Amino acid sequence: MSPTPAAHVLEGFSTIGPGIYFQDNSDHEQGQDSDTTSPKYLRKYTHAYAKLYPNASQIVVRCSVSTLWSTISTIWSFASALILDSCPTPVQLKTVKHAFSVIVQNPVVRYGAFTFVSAVYYIRLCLSLLFGKRMKLVSDSHIDIGNPRVLPWMGVHTPRLYLFSRKDRSSPWEEVMHHAKTAKECGMDVRCELFEESEHVAHMRVEPERYWSSVQEVWVVAISKEEDEQRILQITPA
Repeated sequence: MSPTPAAHVLEGFSTIGPGIYFQDNSDHEQGQDSDTTSPKYLRKYTHAYAKLYPNASQIVVRCSVSTLWSTISTIWSFASALILDSCPTPVQLKTVKHAFSVIVQNPVVRYGAFTFVSAVYYIRLCLSLLFGKRMKLVSDSHIDIGNPRVLPWMGVHTPRLYLFSRKDRSSPWEEVMHHAKTAKECGMDVRCELFEESEHVAHMRVEPERYWSSVQEVWVVAISKEEDEQRILQITPA
């Protein structure tokens, strides 16, 4: 996620909106050969998807969900799936501290960051108690993702895949499992893949075959559902 998505360009993709990029399937090969400027963490996903689905176009969104809602005015009918890698979990002080410990290597800077985050957290907690209204440290993305229509074209029947690990200290697996269980109880189509040894967002690197096999399986389900819906529409009288 980028606070200033418009300032970024993805090699091989066309910019179709603030932080929203599109690559036609005919551009896959050219984009992979020439892409040396896109962030590495994005390339490893876009390249892998291009290899798995060479005939599919790609849309990359580097922005909040609200931007996508405000940008797209027409809803197309196409296969869709929601793949959640190492998320979602409620933001807690201990998980924020652990995230800083991974990102910030300098112990002096890390201590200063811990102190600042802790101060902000407890100030907001006191204000919440004082005014009787919860003051969030960051946005509750886990609540937003719990919405079946987290994206305009999705719904309760959109297949969801949760990829998470027991070793992930930034997103505790119990919290992710609870979110998945709640979604399933609400009637959503949920699948879980629990890893044992991978750290936060490292599942693809540690067990690539298992990771991409799970991704492929959920897309098979998504495509099958879309084909079923299209058949129903064709036989339903106008």
